[in-house]
Order: sequence, then structure tokens, then C-alpha cells
Amino acid sequence: METRRIPGTVIAKRTTRVYSLHGIILQVTSDTSLPEQVLDAIFHYFGWYGPLLEPSPEVDIELVVVHTHQEVPSLHTTCPIVEYNGVVFQRGLQALSVTWEDTRLYVDVPAQKIWAYLPPDKWADVSQLTIEHLISLMHGVLVLVRKLGFFPLHAAAVAQGEDAVLFCGPKGSGKTTMAYALVQQGMRFLSDDSILLEPEDTTVYVRPLRRYFAFTTEDMQKLERVRAAFQIGARSKWYVDVSMLYEGQEAERAIPVVLIFPEIVQRERSRLLPLSSEEAMQRLIGQAGLLSLPPDLATKHLHVLSQLVRQVDAYSLEAGQDVYGHPDVLESFIEPLLSTSTKHKCHDSGQIHTRQSGRMYRA
Repeated sequence: METRRIPGTVIAKRTTRVYSLHGIILQVTSDTSLPEQVLDAIFHYFGWYGPLLEPSPEVDIELVVVHTHQEVPSLHTTCPIVEYNGVVFQRGLQALSVTWEDTRLYVDVPAQKIWAYLPPDKWADVSQLTIEHLISLMHGVLVLVRKLGFFPLHAAAVAQGEDAVLFCGPKGSGKTTMAYALVQQGMRFLSDDSILLEPEDTTVYVRPLRRYFAFTTEDMQKLERVRAAFQIGARSKWYVDVSMLYEGQEAERAIPVVLIFPEIVQRERSRLLPLSSEEAMQRLIGQAGLLSLPPDLATKHLHVLSQLVRQVDAYSLEAGQDVYGHPDVLESFIEPLLSTSTKHKCHDSGQIHTRQSGRMYRA
């Protein structure tokens, strides 16, 4: 532990913690006003392992938590501002700023470094962490993760063998429900709500990011196999460790072959409809957070999404009442897609459709 003089204050003690994710090493330096358990909770939530017992000789991303907001560099740009859940993002050519109330972050992309001011009155209590805390801090980290070859996507993922099914869509579209239903049926769990796409040569792989299922209190009351759960924050979301529910059903890497955009509908029976590559690409872009990225990283991310679209068969799932509480019904939709994915076939309550140029044809 070292000490550092902060202008206008007493000497503050500094502590360093190191985390890892898929070979990426993240070093966090902070003062003692930010409890270590808060950092651990945030990074564990997004799949990082640590803190590592021994420091790493090589650091890929550096996060420095400073004592005052004046120590965070300013971003001077005319680029438009993007806002999400009260968190404000503004990008430059090689940098990004994130603001949420008194919280300030500055992301220097070439240096792979983040400066962050996290007000102790909002960040010191792990039980009061909210989605705004997670978004404001982790967005900067995930910007730099892209530079290292991993591209985040708002999706859940499960695997069967080496093949993966992705459920992509906005909040409340049913991603968690769909993924959990297939895990109940024996598929392996990769990630809920947030995944990482990893391009390698001509193939795009999926890696886990958030390694827990997030359930509402209402969901939790319906789950019979929940053995252990913990809650981050005060907003009625429970984060459930899948390894405690289905031991040995976790996966670390798979190849996406089926991409599904779910939507909850108020009718009894569900429908699975093919999507063209153009339709799938448009929907993916909306779940990739591209507007808040510096231009070069946005371009790379778009290229990876284009690779993914060429690799998968894409569908829209209008999820009705039949798939809720009946995991076998959802499996009956998904299983044929995995076994005949290159034939572009799907079914809707016993009726077969095929895909040609993104249009529906009755067989």
C-alpha cells in the first residue's frame, strides 16, 4: 500500500486490487473511502474473478479511483450526448466521459485507463448499489474491453455442446426467462443479460459476462430449485448463482448458431418467425451500445455484429403463455433449430415455415 498527496487534503492511503476476465487483467487503485467489498461486488456481478492474490506483471486496463471530481480529466467535444437511466455519456475521438449525478468517469482509450470519482456517500454501502452504479462504472471498463477483442451485447446465452443460442433484446423482453427455461431442460448456462462476443478468424464465439441469473421477487417465488441467492442493492432484483442450482451446467465458450429476439405477447400460444440478415442486424445494433463509443471502436463492433449475423440463423420469438412455466415447450421450439440450423426451418404450433429473403412462406 502506498500513500499519495491529494491537493487540499490530508495524505490518503491507496490500495490496489486486481481482477481478471477471460485473460484480461484489470487493476483498480482506490483510496480507503471506497470499501473493498463494494469493488468486489460490482466486478463479481460482471463476471470478473478476484481479487487476485498476487499482482500481475502485466495490466491491460487501469482504473484509478480519485479523491475529488477535479482530478478527473475533462472531455472537450461537440459530439452529442447519450443518456440512459440518468447516466450521461459523451464521446470524443479517443476518449469518453460518463456522468451520473456527482459520479464522474473519464476513459482514455489509447492509454487503456479510467479515472473515476465515486462519491463516498453514494458508493460506500454495498447494499445500496443500483443499476445506475453498475452502468456508470462498468460502461467505461467495457469500452476498453472492446479494444482487447471482446465486444459486449445485451443478450443471454445458453449452449448445447459447442453450439450456442443467444436471446437478445431490451429490458423486459424475456431473455432471462428463456435462458433459464433451457437450463432447466439440461442446456449449459453461459451468461444472463450481458455477453461478450469474441471474434477469432472467421468465427465469432460467445463468452460469459454476467454469470448470474437476475430474477424479480415475483420470479423467485415461482422457482423451486433455488438453493442460494444474494441481492445487490435495493431494487428487488435477486442474482442467483447458477452453479448452486445446476452444478456442472456452466459453459465458458461456445459458437452462436441461433439468434433469437424474444418478445412477450399476451396470447396463449407462441410463434417463432424467421428474420432476414438485415432485420437481425438492425435489432442487434440497438442492443450493442454503439452510440456512446469512440468512432473506431464503434466501427470494429459493427464488423463483429456483421460477422455474427452471417454465422447464425435469426428468429423473432413471440413468447406466449405456453412457454412460461413449461420449459419443455420452449425446448420444443429451440431443439429443431440447433439440429437443422443451416436449413432455416422453424415451427409455430405444428406449422412449418421456411425463410427466403426474410419473407414467410407456408410449407
